[in-house]
Amino acid sequence: MIASSTNLPELEALLAGAGEFRRYGFGKELVSPGEIASGVWLILKGRVRSLVQLPPKGDWRTAESHETGTLVGWLSLLHGRPMEHLRTANLTEALFVPAEAFISVWHTEPDLARWCASQLPAVEVVDLLIQLSHANPARASQLEEWKNMVTLNRIAHQESSHGNGSPKHVEGGRWHWSDGTVWPERPEAAPLIERLIWLPDPPDSALESINVEMDALVNARAVNPTVLSLPRASGSRDIP
Repeated sequence: MIASSTNLPELEALLAGAGEFRRYGFGKELVSPGEIASGVWLILKGRVRSLVQLPPKGDWRTAESHETGTLVGWLSLLHGRPMEHLRTANLTEALFVPAEAFISVWHTEPDLARWCASQLPAVEVVDLLIQLSHANPARASQLEEWKNMVTLNRIAHQESSHGNGSPKHVEGGRWHWSDGTVWPERPEAAPLIERLIWLPDPPDSALESINVEMDALVNARAVNPTVLSLPRASGSRDIP
């Protein structure tokens, strides 16, 4: 998936005084797995991949490609926990803003806060699915279809057109906070930015098991349609 860029001059103007120009070669790791970003990068040239580790083998996959005009690294900073693994896909030039400076700008510039709130990064959906699949194995099948889940979340946001405090009900699923809490409940520890993610309800594993058992019984009792025939007696017989 390719992330949508924003108005580069406007973002650059907001962050220019807090950052510095940097150049990175191919495959440079900007944010390591399990770590919170040291800052944010406004991509001026090149491309950065957002990677996720998917079960069952733990293979790394590209969840999203961020191109010129995209800001990356902010997600883990505003959530206050590791969520991103970022690596350059080619020669990349970026405006790097250290974490403390970015948080300061975020608090004082409503335009930046609104931009962050309007984004729907794929990695956020995958991260939530991984969390939920630990407690509910039925979510594992959804994790296998993570691209569809990302698309459904974006469609739900379009249908709801809500602020994160009052989402519209979307049939077939529920809204979750990024820590897995189901709306309208609130997370115990509120991050700097509160973001809702819509996911379809998982399949009912108990019902699926019953359906499988019923199918097996039906198949076992299936009658062979071959016409049964009785052997004819030969010779004369006295019938009482």
